[in-house]
Amino acid sequence: MSPSQRRAIEDLRLVNFIDHDGVSGVIGTHTASDGKAVRQEILRRVDLRSGEMRPLLGAMIGYKGMVLFPRSIDNPFVMLDR
Repeated sequence: MSPSQRRAIEDLRLVNFIDHDGVSGVIGTHTASDGKAVRQEILRRVDLRSGEMRPLLGAMIGYKGMVLFPRSIDNPFVMLDR
């Protein structure tokens, strides 16, 4: 857990993802809160017990409810928002 997540992690949306090279894994988006600020983050499962969590970057990160599309479309990765 990082300082940005110390108060809450919520709205986890997991998707079975297939990378460009055909390797599959689980990736999820979630909202993290430290009690003062809220930010959108992405989680990539490394194995059954651990994963990597990083902040999302870009113009649309202020909106909640994003989920990564399960595979690339004409090479770029795409996120869907409600």
